[in-house]
Order: sequence, then C-alpha cells, then structure tokens
Amino acid sequence: MEGWPNALRIWGPDRYQTSLATALTMRGLGDFPFNSPDPSPEGTNLLERPGPWWGLQTCPRSIIVVAGDSPADALAATALSDPTDASTEPYLRRSAAADPLFDPIGGYNRVDTHAAAVLLTRSTRDGAFGLSTSVRIAAKDFRSGGCSTARQAIIVGGTAAVPAAVDEELVALGFSEVFRVEGLNRYQTAAKVAIALGTASIPEAGKSCVDVSARNRPTEMGFYANSVIEWRASADLCTLLGNTVVLTDGIIGADALAAGWWTSFWQVPVLLHNGRENLPIATRQALQSIGIENLVVLGGTERISSQIAEEAGELAGAKVWRIAGPDRYSTSIQMAKTLGGWWPTGRAVDAAASMLCIVASDPSGLRALGWPDALSAGPWCGAAGGNASNPRPPE
Repeated sequence: MEGWPNALRIWGPDRYQTSLATALTMRGLGDFPFNSPDPSPEGTNLLERPGPWWGLQTCPRSIIVVAGDSPADALAATALSDPTDASTEPYLRRSAAADPLFDPIGGYNRVDTHAAAVLLTRSTRDGAFGLSTSVRIAAKDFRSGGCSTARQAIIVGGTAAVPAAVDEELVALGFSEVFRVEGLNRYQTAAKVAIALGTASIPEAGKSCVDVSARNRPTEMGFYANSVIEWRASADLCTLLGNTVVLTDGIIGADALAAGWWTSFWQVPVLLHNGRENLPIATRQALQSIGIENLVVLGGTERISSQIAEEAGELAGAKVWRIAGPDRYSTSIQMAKTLGGWWPTGRAVDAAASMLCIVASDPSGLRALGWPDALSAGPWCGAAGGNASNPRPPE
C-alpha cells in the first residue's frame, strides 16, 4: 500500500462494520469507521473533516441487504447494484411497503438500484431477529441522513438467512418499498436475480468499445446496455458481447465475488453451478428462459468442467467464453485484463492513474476469509469505475 500515494484502506473491526464503512464511502464527506492516511489536499487526518476524495460523492437510491454468515444467497447480489445510472432496472416482488394499499404486498415493481450498497446483517442462523446496528446506521444515513435518496430496499435470501422482521423494520426506517428475492437454495435465488436483471443486445448506436486500446494508459469502460460487456483479448483489441450471462462456481464462490466490479458495472446476470455432473435445475431453467448470446464461464475446469460449460452453452444457445487462471488470484487478474483493460506493462508510471481494488480471499469452507469484504467491495469498485473511468490523484 505504501507504493500507492493515494491508497485507501476501508475496514472495520468486523465484517459488518467493514460493510458499513464501504457503504458510507459511496457518498463520502462523513464519519467513517476506518483509518487511513488522508490523501486530500488539506493533509488533515481528522476523519470528521475529510476531503471529497474520501468518497465517491454518490448517494444510493436503494440498498441491498444480505446475510453476513454465508455467501450462499449473496453471490449474485452484487449484479443488482447499478453504478452507471443507465441500466434497465430489475423487476422485483414487493415484500413490505409503507402504503400497502397503494403498493400491494406481493406486487411487482421496478427498483431503482443506482449505486445500491450491499450491506451485511447478522443472519437468523446466528440468532438475529432484526437488522444489525451497522445496517441500521447505513440505512438511516441513506434514507434521511447524509443522503436522503434511498427509498427502496432489496433483501436477497430467505428468512433462514435474513430475519423475517427485517422487511417491516426497513419500512419503519423510512423505506417506502421493500423487495425480497429468495429461492429454495442459492441456485434458485441466483436464477431469480438473473431473470429480474434480464439481458440486452448491443445497441445500434454503440457497436464498438468507447476505448479500443488499453495500452500504456488507464482504460475507459463504457456502458451500453444491460449485460453488454467489453471483451479485451489483448491490450489492442476490444469486442462488445451482448446478451451476456455469467456461469460460475456456487460452492466456494471466489470467482463470483471477484467478478462483482464488472457484473455490477455492466449489470450482468450471474448463474451458479454446484460442482456436480449435472447443472442445478434452477440454473438449467434460467439458461433456457433468459435470452443469452454469450455465456462467460469463470474459473478452471476443476470448478466447471468442459462438459458442463458445453452443456450450458447448448441449453442457452450461446457462445461460451472462459476466464480462468491456475488459482482464484490468477483468475481475478485475468478478469482485470480481459474485462477491465488492465494490462500491466511492468512500469509503475503506466498504472499511476489506475483504480485497483484489492481484497483478501483465503481459504474456503467454514474458515473462509475475505468474502464478506469482497461482496461489499463489488458495487464500490464498480461505482468508482463508473464515476471516473480514468481516476487521477487529487489535485
């Protein structure tokens, strides 16, 4: 971190407060529960008076609440957050409302997910009955504090994950509508999120990447339509892929979490595989029902075999692309190159104005570390790229 003059560490004493710190840094200019050298022009270390660089100066119009004890239901949640304010918003089922007569429970509505922060709350499995304190702080701030723009809230996961009382608790905090996306398992939950997001073709007005070359300078990412991504086979070649959906491992989830910055930026649906010889039923059904032209498989054949990738492509009638490295870390670097245009040259000066997000990821299973931070970081990194595609140090 010392080698980056404007490095910022966002953290808290636990995963929930780190989630809060990440969320509040979306808007900036507030009191944050983290500590880092101040890169602002004033040179002050007082967190109560930070410079604008501390945050992205973006007020979320909704929040996304997920359980913080397991990534199961949350792997696909990051894609719901829209950092560009240019996407087609998801169509979700309402679970609570301030005015049920006007907004009936069980009805559907579009949700404005611009800059939606992903907030971790303690789960029902951990004995929770309502929102964690950190989520309440963030929710109040976005609804009626430093921001007053968030009017809708999304819960991803069933009541075994996020307590049943949370829906009405969010209404009590001032949210006009609450939507809960849940399935019988993580695969069905991801499929429901994917269907809600939908896909789109490459617009006639934008048939080429806004920044074709990624050589020797930061690359500008462009938004074209939901699920339209930039695919960079090299630093000098960029191709647009429309109607794109991701298929990735749903057991360990490291690749899905590492993809959060670009699935969020381009609003790409994420479907999950269970590592077995056959695709989960919910994933198969989604592959057949969503209009898919390009299927991006994340991770090596140990996670998703060639046979499964081929079968998924046939079910979707789509061309299959794979991004993989020998391990999760290499896979994340391949994503940065292929989808972010971050082709390292070996010269630090070439990356001086680049935006890099680094989170921990190790190991797997019950002792897994880092995934909660990666989950919260996905929308933040997507928003950072959306706000300033060529970020520069403060002047």
